Amino acid sequence: MVPGRASGRHTIGARLRNGCGSVRRPHATGYLALIGAAYLTPNGEARLVDVTQMPLVAVTPGWAIRYAVDRAFRPADVDRSTTFEANDIVAAAEPARNDLGVCIMPRSIADRFPDLPRYRFDRHPPNWKNTVVRPPGEAPPAAAALLRHIT
Repeated sequence: MVPGRASGRHTIGARLRNGCGSVRRPHATGYLALIGAAYLTPNGEARLVDVTQMPLVAVTPGWAIRYAVDRAFRPADVDRSTTFEANDIVAAAEPARNDLGVCIMPRSIADRFPDLPRYRFDRHPPNWKNTVVRPPGEAPPAAAALLRHIT
């Protein structure tokens, strides 16, 4: 935590979003996929409205994944509820593995569960924007090497 003006404290992420003299470079957009739901067409497409009819396994609030999922449902104008909450993404996949629910997670993480059916969303898929943020000035050699690798 770093001191903030109005509320007294802000997360470092909030301060970085507001600028703070940092260097920001958009990196990539990550899309989320639905895993589980063996009764849908395997490796087909799902709609957000479909998810409202299924028991949803979500990660706890505060995770970027949860924020992206919550943000995707707002404009879809559908009500949904969370049946199970898990505190890590591997635990969230387990109910889907045992046909107890479905889970929405980044496609890159869904790839780690090849035994589970995976579906892309047909329209307005949940997503997040990855941005590289670093202090101003020249990056130390190790940080510069990492930035070259990922950008």
